Amino acid sequence: MDLDLISPFQEKMSLDQLSRLRNLERKVGSWAAVGKDGREVKEAQLREASEDFESLLIDQMLSAMRKTLSKEKLYGGGLAEDIFQGMLDEEYSRLMARSESFGLAEKIYDQLSKYL
Repeated sequence: MDLDLISPFQEKMSLDQLSRLRNLERKVGSWAAVGKDGREVKEAQLREASEDFESLLIDQMLSAMRKTLSKEKLYGGGLAEDIFQGMLDEEYSRLMARSESFGLAEKIYDQLSKYL
């Protein structure tokens, strides 16, 4: 499976988001290589890849939303705060994807499971 449809958006991704996208591409490639007797393995890997992709999209949404907020001068900001905020947003996105509150991962899984 080729995820080149996402390439126009890669310019706006952080290095961490690009790394997560590359890991996702490797996962999708690995489940495609599993034989027919490993259907359960394929399904589990597809579900995990779907959740990872939803998490990546939520992370991008959170970082775009965060850029619209003004920095609070009381706390000082700085590089450490930016790093911590990025890590916190990433964890929030993973929790949101696991909670199935958006439902995007399920739709992706439903569409791609037809090809297993």
